[in-house]
Formats: sequence, C-alpha cells, structure tokens
Amino acid sequence: MKFKSRYCPACKQVKPVALALLPDFDEKYSAWNSGQLIQTVWPNAPAIQREQLQTGICSDKCWNNFLGFPNEEDDDESLD
Repeated sequence: MKFKSRYCPACKQVKPVALALLPDFDEKYSAWNSGQLIQTVWPNAPAIQREQLQTGICSDKCWNNFLGFPNEEDDDESLD
C-alpha cells in the first residue's frame, strides 16, 4: 500500500505525504517497503518527512506534542 496521505496521531488530521510528491516516489517506496532503510532510500529528505511516511506524525510540533514535550509558548515562563 502506497501512502499519499497519512493520519497524524498528534494533531488528528490527515495530511498529504510530502515524499509522495516526488517523481520517483513509487520506485523508492518499493525499495523501502522491500527492507531498505528509509534514510538510505531518501537520504536528502528532512527527517520529519521520513517520519511522516513511517508513523504519520506530520511536523516537529506534532512530534514534540506526541512525546509530551512542552510547547514553545510554555517555555516563555520565567523562573524568577
């Protein structure tokens, strides 16, 4: 099954997969699906684009929220 969009478990939205827009996506997807490491198949793709294909998590913000890291707005609080 080739993913043209994925459900993000963090923001609960279906987003298009950025890597699926590449002209050689089908060929590279087959290589990855056959067992090659995703970072070997798409070495120049940003890590979050590879992550989206694997897990659906669509952005760094969603990744941080999924892991339970505080939002950047929460970091503005002073510790005076």
